[in-house]
Amino acid sequence: MLTVGKRITDFANHHELLTVLRDALGGLQQLTVIGICHHNVSINNIVIGPTGYGVIIDLDYAVFIKDLQSNAKHHHRTGTGLFMAIHILLGDKVYMHSHDIESLFYVFIWICCYYGRTTVSHDRPNLDEWTRGSLHGIAMLKAGMMNAQLFETSVLAAFHPKFDDLKEFV
Repeated sequence: MLTVGKRITDFANHHELLTVLRDALGGLQQLTVIGICHHNVSINNIVIGPTGYGVIIDLDYAVFIKDLQSNAKHHHRTGTGLFMAIHILLGDKVYMHSHDIESLFYVFIWICCYYGRTTVSHDRPNLDEWTRGSLHGIAMLKAGMMNAQLFETSVLAAFHPKFDDLKEFV
C-alpha cells in the first residue's frame, strides 16, 4: 500500500495543523462540487501530504449526493461516533455535505483537547464520554456541549494548554 502522508497529529506546529484542516475543508468542498459526500471524516482520514498540505483519504464510505437525496430513508451511519455529526448520530437526517464539515470540526476539537496528553493523565477532558455508550447518548452529550452557553466551560476549558492560542479559531 502506498503511504500518502503522515498522520494529522504529526503536525510540526499550529500553523501546519490549521493549514491541514483548511486543506481538508477544501477537499470536502471539492468532493461536493463533483457531487460526493465523504461520509466518514475522522482523525484517521486526514493526513499531512509530503509538502505540508492536508489530504482527505479513505473514500470507502463516500456516497453520491444524488443517491442520498433520492433515497430519503437512507440513514446508514458510518464512521466513528466521536467524529460523527449530531443529527447523523440521532439517525434523524439524511447525510449532507454539512455533516462532513461538522465532523471536521470535531476532529479539530479532539486534537486540541487530546494531543500531547498521555493515556495515564488524570486531567482527561470530559470529551472522553464521546467514545462510550450508544450513538444516541453520544449525540445528546455533544448537543449539550455544543450549546452556546456551555461550549466555553465544557469544550474550550478541555483544550490542552498547548492549544490555548487556537481557541479563537473555534
